[in-house]
Amino acid sequence: MVLRVIDGDTIEVRDDGQVVPDGTVARVRLLEIDAPEQGGCFADDATARTTAPLPPGSTARIERDADLTDRYDRYDRYLLYVCNEQGVFVNESLARTKVSRAADTAHKPAPASGPPAKGRRKLPLLP
Repeated sequence: MVLRVIDGDTIEVRDDGQVVPDGTVARVRLLEIDAPEQGGCFADDATARTTAPLPPGSTARIERDADLTDRYDRYDRYLLYVCNEQGVFVNESLARTKVSRAADTAHKPAPASGPPAKGRRKLPLLP
């Protein structure tokens, strides 16, 4: 379940134990997304664009990138792909906006059909 959107590339979730320990509240950095930080230029717009597909209380499916060696970033946020309850691949959707952009990383770009499938396991929607 999405608890809140912190900024354009960070959300807070409670998982069912598939990726994040059961019942744990965790911060998630949306992989491949670079959005303005809180207080920065266009930060409110980026946060609103992330909140639209992931409103608090909504269901989301989160998936790890099996190719990453680190599960967390330097701020101890989980590095994950996210699909909302309508099946929208949120990371890709945000990368297409002018407010958030695809991060310049060494990760493979995600396909248009959803989170990368090779080497990843399908996870159930969060309640």
